[in-house]
This record gives sequence, structure tokens and C-alpha cells, in this order.
Amino acid sequence: MPEQMFLNKVNDVVGSSGKEKPVKEKKGYSVFPDGDVIVGKIVNMYKDDFPQIDVGKIICLKKDGESKKYDAQIRVVPDEYRLLTPYLYIVVIPAENWARFSAPHQHLILYHELKHIPAEFGLKLKKHDREDWKWLLHKFGLDYREGEGPDILTKKEEIK
Repeated sequence: MPEQMFLNKVNDVVGSSGKEKPVKEKKGYSVFPDGDVIVGKIVNMYKDDFPQIDVGKIICLKKDGESKKYDAQIRVVPDEYRLLTPYLYIVVIPAENWARFSAPHQHLILYHELKHIPAEFGLKLKKHDREDWKWLLHKFGLDYREGEGPDILTKKEEIK
């Protein structure tokens, strides 16, 4: 029941900054268990990259429609909603974007979003920097979005 109350609030209020913002057009969110499973596998396989992450504090939500701005987005659960949920982080995944991606690409997207969680597993996210993109382009090439590429969950990749 508390999770449903939380989802209802998420459906009413959207804000990546942690501040409430009225939504002009209501967007539907739903729990996305497949995303949670992938996050768990990534954290388990890449323990050295994510020693601070407690997967029980992350929930993946699928958002209706698509986004031209992002493939996925991690957000901090705003303070006022933490009483309603055990989660500290929400990964929002636009449904139409996700459906177009291959499984290896989906895994890379979620790995990348997890890299925003700081080493101390605090309530701030790390911003993008050159290093974020350097490992992605170095390891998977300029066309990582176009092809299948290696799957980071099939074979452990050395990701730096």
C-alpha cells in the first residue's frame, strides 16, 4: 500500500531536482521489475564498481511514452516521500525508448545510471563528466547505440 501511495504521488509530481513541479500533462509511471532485476545483476557482477550500492534502495519505474532528452534518468527520492518508501533512488525509463534498444544497450544504460550514485551512497547524485563518456566510447565505440555490441552481463567487461 505505501508503494502505491508513492507511485500515485510520482504520477502527480515529477522533478529531477527533488523539488515539486506541477505536471501539465499527466504521465503514467509503473513499477518496472525487469529493470530492478537488471540493476541487481549489474551490481552483483560489478561489485568492485558499486560497493556502496544497496539494490534494495533503488527502484526502476517505466514512464509512458518516450523521451528525446534521455534514455533513462536516475533521481533522488525527495525528502518528503521517504516516509512512504524504502527507496532512495528512482531510475525512470521511458517505455518507448527502452523498447527500441537491444538488451546489451539496455544494460549499458542502467550501468551508466548507477554510476551517478556517489561512493558514499548519499542523497546527491554525481553529475556527468568526461570520464562518464570516456569509458563508454573507449570500450564500446562511437556507434555503441547503433549495434549490438558486447553485453556487460554476458561477459564481465573491464570498465574504467
